[in-house]
Amino acid sequence: INYETILKLEKDIPAYNIQNYKYRFAGQKDLPKMLAIAQNCSYKLSHFYLDHRFDNFAVDRMYSKWINTAFNEENKFIVIEQEEEIAGFFIYKLEPLHKANWIYAVINEKFQNKGIGFKLFNSALDACCEDNVKTIKSSLAVKNTKSLKLHLKLGFLPTDSFYTLHKWYKE
Repeated sequence: INYETILKLEKDIPAYNIQNYKYRFAGQKDLPKMLAIAQNCSYKLSHFYLDHRFDNFAVDRMYSKWINTAFNEENKFIVIEQEEEIAGFFIYKLEPLHKANWIYAVINEKFQNKGIGFKLFNSALDACCEDNVKTIKSSLAVKNTKSLKLHLKLGFLPTDSFYTLHKWYKE
């Protein structure tokens, strides 16, 4: 059995001023590039990569499959670009009562450690405001300190923590 500690965070945004970050919503033509980015840039400290029973190539494919499935559901995909390439993308879902659930963010390996994450998160805030969202929920693995720092910098507050337990079965 493997486990991961998850931290839930929340942010109320009734007084947030839109910053007008440059972003767009993804279209079908973006999906192959987003799948490639997810396959190459997924969080390498996730429990899937750290579990020696998983082949890293299989985990890369799993993240790509998950993105493909999310694209075909009622999620919104924000894309930001640099040098005419997708530098990163962000997935969120609108929920009832003016709420949003932030699901996933990833930065293209070529653009990592260049401040793109901050721009991407702010773009997601702008998009949520445009959607009239008043509260954003998010969660992350506690060991994902880069994401935690971004959340805290943007005013998210921890609301809860829990363990996710995983038991792998062979067919």
